[in-house]
Amino acid sequence: MIKSQFEHQQAFPWFSDGRIWCKGFLFNNDNQLFKEESLLQYFQEIKQETEFEKKLKNANGQFAVVIQSDDTLLAATDRLRTFPLFYRQTEEDILLSDEVCTLKNAAKTELDSEAGTIFRGTGYVTGERTLLKGIFQIQSGEYIALKDNALTRKFYHHFGDEIRSISWEDAQKELNDILERVAERWIKLLNGRQVALPLSGGFDSRVLAYLLHKHHYQNVICFTYGSAEHNPEKKRARQTAERLGFPWIFIDYEPYKDQRLIASEDFKQYYRYASQYVSKFYLSEYFAMQHLKNEPVFEAHAVFWPG
Repeated sequence: MIKSQFEHQQAFPWFSDGRIWCKGFLFNNDNQLFKEESLLQYFQEIKQETEFEKKLKNANGQFAVVIQSDDTLLAATDRLRTFPLFYRQTEEDILLSDEVCTLKNAAKTELDSEAGTIFRGTGYVTGERTLLKGIFQIQSGEYIALKDNALTRKFYHHFGDEIRSISWEDAQKELNDILERVAERWIKLLNGRQVALPLSGGFDSRVLAYLLHKHHYQNVICFTYGSAEHNPEKKRARQTAERLGFPWIFIDYEPYKDQRLIASEDFKQYYRYASQYVSKFYLSEYFAMQHLKNEPVFEAHAVFWPG
């Protein structure tokens, strides 16, 4: 028997028609946007695994999808594994969820010592494993298929399949074309919502700020965090924001050295969600986001767009 349970409904809730569950968004090869109910429609006609794989290859976005019937299951995450999916298989059942603790609590589970050794060396577990024996994750650009109680895994996307030799001029043009497509798609997706841009002195975040300015997207706030003293990032970020006409906030991290902050229930919920027995949680921007919630210029449904 196939049992699915989905816990995380924040920001991107799950949508379902009883056979398909999906969340997030994607663009197809025709640059058409699918989200919410229309994301269900994108996967609605799928009957076979080959059709599922074709749809996934033509999907560019941040999404997770599960298609389920009595004895078959197809499930996938996007190329970045934005919304993790976990599963465990027994002789009778396969359990699938977006919350690893749901599977952990379903049966007695032991820590995987070999995965723990990898985790201590890298900060994450490699491959399909987790830190828990018998519980697995669907990897980036991968899908799983279950039929007649036989489970298979397959990658529908690989990064860096093709190595090309092109001129500097052609590389510049190609990068510019890619950035323009990214900007156009994100602006279509944002649909007027505020962008909260973590702006440093580096190229990545400054390019994103420039793209928003170039495309006349005005609902933007920039923020920089860290030490107030001897901080070269702070000066460059402020100059970039001022030149582009975006409001800029600096968040001094000195007050956030109070250890009581990481004992709060909010922080505990965050690290459980962010780590999921697979990777280290990211701490650097957590306090900045907590600070921004109290800023008058910050909108509750803002989208964070890091470089």
